[in-house]
Amino acid sequence: RLGSGSVMTESRQIIKNPYVPPKRPVLLGGRNGHPRLVMAGDDGARAELCLHGARLTSWVPSGGGEWLDLNAEEGADGTGPPPGGIGLTFPQAGSADFAARSDWQLVQVSQTSAVVTARLRLTDSRSSRDRWRWRFQLDLLVTLGGATLNLHWQLKNTGQSPLECFPEAQLPLRLATGTVEYLAPARAQPRQPLLLRDGDRTLEISSQALSCLPPPTPAGSVLRLSLRAESNNPLVLPPGQPWRAALRLVAGTDAHSHLHPAGATAWEPSGSRLPLP
Repeated sequence: RLGSGSVMTESRQIIKNPYVPPKRPVLLGGRNGHPRLVMAGDDGARAELCLHGARLTSWVPSGGGEWLDLNAEEGADGTGPPPGGIGLTFPQAGSADFAARSDWQLVQVSQTSAVVTARLRLTDSRSSRDRWRWRFQLDLLVTLGGATLNLHWQLKNTGQSPLECFPEAQLPLRLATGTVEYLAPARAQPRQPLLLRDGDRTLEISSQALSCLPPPTPAGSVLRLSLRAESNNPLVLPPGQPWRAALRLVAGTDAHSHLHPAGATAWEPSGSRLPLP
């Protein structure tokens, strides 16, 4: 049996130890009391997923630093979307975006030696139908492993009439240098990923069923990208039909990156699309 002196010694040792991220996905308290899922891979990759609004608010690839930006002024009252991070506006941006203001259900969490996976789900309710009459099921699947982050959204029309919406993904990036250089493969090809360099690190952004709007000039240390459904018209889903979209981020460095083929030229945003390989 330990004496009181031993207990105090053990307590002091625990306090001195630095914080170590959990080795398995775990739910923790978050901003304004909203729970967040901490995903930590065996290789050091880490991500945080807020269940309120289904926002990915942090991504640290294996061996790298934070890539996502948080805006402390957003969602300060706890009713709006979480501050920053990757999220999908639904059914459309602005005050109609109730998906960002809703609590999503955590329906799946799994982990292997290489990959951590989590699935969130949002379905229609009486409250949602008061503002938007259609019935739906919207899933987000997040996969974390090594230098790669994958997000897959699936929207299904569970009602009896065609569904109309304007989904859009937001991707706020935190820059280490405050400047960004856009890169491209040696040959200009359609449906290219967006390649960028931030100091001595690189990022490849690919998407499916979402088109990247022309990237803006960074505002300070933040670069905010928007990806919209591949049409300027509303997305129309017949009853029972799903719509699937995906976003893939692959981090690298100048010294160890496949993003810099010989003869790289400036990236041309006009008409570019960013599907998954």
